[in-house]
Amino acid sequence: MRGRWIWTIVKNRVTDNQESPKWFVGEGLQPLPYKRFKSRLVLWLLVILLSACNPLSDAPVATDAPRVSNVQFITPSVNVTTEENRFVITLWAGDNYFTDVSELEITAHDPTQAGHPATWTGFAENYNDYAIPYWVVYPDFTAAGIWRLDATLTTTDGKTINGSLLANVSDAAPSIVAGEVAPLSETITLADGLPLLKMTTDPTPLEALYDMSIVEAINSDKPSIITFASPGLCSNFICAPVVDSTVEALHAEYGDRFNVLHVEIYNLETSEYIPAMEEWGLNYEPWTYVVDTDGIVLTRFDGPISISELQPWLAEG
Repeated sequence: MRGRWIWTIVKNRVTDNQESPKWFVGEGLQPLPYKRFKSRLVLWLLVILLSACNPLSDAPVATDAPRVSNVQFITPSVNVTTEENRFVITLWAGDNYFTDVSELEITAHDPTQAGHPATWTGFAENYNDYAIPYWVVYPDFTAAGIWRLDATLTTTDGKTINGSLLANVSDAAPSIVAGEVAPLSETITLADGLPLLKMTTDPTPLEALYDMSIVEAINSDKPSIITFASPGLCSNFICAPVVDSTVEALHAEYGDRFNVLHVEIYNLETSEYIPAMEEWGLNYEPWTYVVDTDGIVLTRFDGPISISELQPWLAEG
């Protein structure tokens, strides 16, 4: 199985709450082979797949039994490496977003050292301008392995909620990263004459996102924002809204300065990945790339992305 697992063990306890412990499992984004789409994974399936398919299953693991509460800490992050350390966290109370948060502090435990000591601590940044509010933190992952991330959430009324997540960190991602030349991929456009709904799994597509191919965008005189996604077949409910929530808004607000493209990752006639997926070294979605006028990748984002998180690159464009 290609790809790697990032998953969460969720947890903990409000310091003044004596409710009975309950276990939860966060739903990590699964890099699915084509023709297999799953949106929910139960605990045993996660554990079995992690042990059987994880290329880092022999790597050191920093785990202690997490405590439990009614707040769930869930990550959709799949690509976590020693070089690309963006880690996304969402907070849930049952089926609802948990937004009663003053701050979220994360502590990373190194699995390669005896006793798994805490080697990094920092505060997560909150992004509310996405369909599902999320937090981002950049831990200093110094080695491959399964890192434990302890979360300390402070509510707006001063309560503390503690949680734990696991991050499966690899050495490097075998795909196009920042600083590299963007592949000049030929992707379908409206000019190819296909009905729009045969070009994308988005049930309400915006035509303007399919005006240009990747090669046309990169060869133009504007920088480009390119999102590889399959809105109708996304295997993770946190990432599914990326086109409707962010890409369409990007086109409306920044379309005069950037080429904004949605690239459907599947050939909807064959259910196979389009060639651009291999050319960019990708085996799951969504991915969002910012490419400059010289065709160089400036940055990329795995999973959910909001306009406010993109702001430093939008300002430069």
